[in-house]
Amino acid sequence: MSLQYRKNREKVSRYLMGAKELREGTPATGAGALGGEILRAMEPYMVFDYMGIRMDSNAAQNFNAKINFNILGDVNYLITITSGVVLYQRHMSASDADVTITVPKQAMLLLLSPDTKENENISIEGDTIVLDRMLGYMVEFNPNFAIIEP
Repeated sequence: MSLQYRKNREKVSRYLMGAKELREGTPATGAGALGGEILRAMEPYMVFDYMGIRMDSNAAQNFNAKINFNILGDVNYLITITSGVVLYQRHMSASDADVTITVPKQAMLLLLSPDTKENENISIEGDTIVLDRMLGYMVEFNPNFAIIEP
């Protein structure tokens, strides 16, 4: 498939989606931004990317933290939050991390829940206030946004 064909196909797709939205309105996608099946299928790095998307970087602009994630059955990750921006590094950990979280790979999604500290599958060592602050900066977004008109 040629590059020109792909570019034209993308333009046509955007045009058709915009026309459909203008005629029928914004489609309802359900209750959450992502369905449970999609979230359960996410790899750890995808969960961290999703955390970065959900982070309200304006509200968290003065929030800086280092968090070690030890994922049982996988590898370690170092999450660095600087001025509300979430960065992660695989196979890394920091001795000066604010908090260290040990979690089974299957329970990664529990990290996005406000009940993280009460879950028996998650082990937390260090300053739990940092974890509370991080979760406090996570926002729920409306997946039913208009593509063409704001």
